[in-house]
Amino acid sequence: MLRSELGLLEALTEFSVNQNEISGGIPKEMGWLAATNGSSLEVFNIGNNSLMTGTVPESMCSIPTIAFDCCDDGGLLCGCLCACPATP
Repeated sequence: MLRSELGLLEALTEFSVNQNEISGGIPKEMGWLAATNGSSLEVFNIGNNSLMTGTVPESMCSIPTIAFDCCDDGGLLCGCLCACPATP
């Protein structure tokens, strides 16, 4: 599980935890890591974590390099350029 406190790391430039079997969603507080919020984060890679679910916070879509398992490609995350499934 990604902790919401990670959103407080303003000097973070790269966050890469791909292939770590992380579960759960991306805490909305991590949206503060986006460059539009004054952070210097340039890489956010959580790909190949098949247990992650939910929606990527919209503010994170401005990170120059963002990688995650899109629900269109068999993953369980959506947001940014990955359309979320319609809910009835």
